[in-house]
Amino acid sequence: MAGPPDNPLLRPEYPYRPNEWNPLEAILDANYLRVWVNDGPEAGTSNGRADDDVSTYGPVALYAGGTGEVRLRQAGLRDVG
Repeated sequence: MAGPPDNPLLRPEYPYRPNEWNPLEAILDANYLRVWVNDGPEAGTSNGRADDDVSTYGPVALYAGGTGEVRLRQAGLRDVG
């Protein structure tokens, strides 16, 4: 839902930028997954419960669909439990 064009409180956009770096942050807390792309909520990302039926891939799995290339510049994993 868009507001009037002169509204100073318009919601910022966080689009996926092809052929550029797109920061991804994923936090799994207990059994809830939260994902941000380009420092904002991205439509189509998985947010919600991470139950046992979807947690059988191992400690970390990243699925990238399509025919493009995926490059990782920095990757980290922290178990704060």
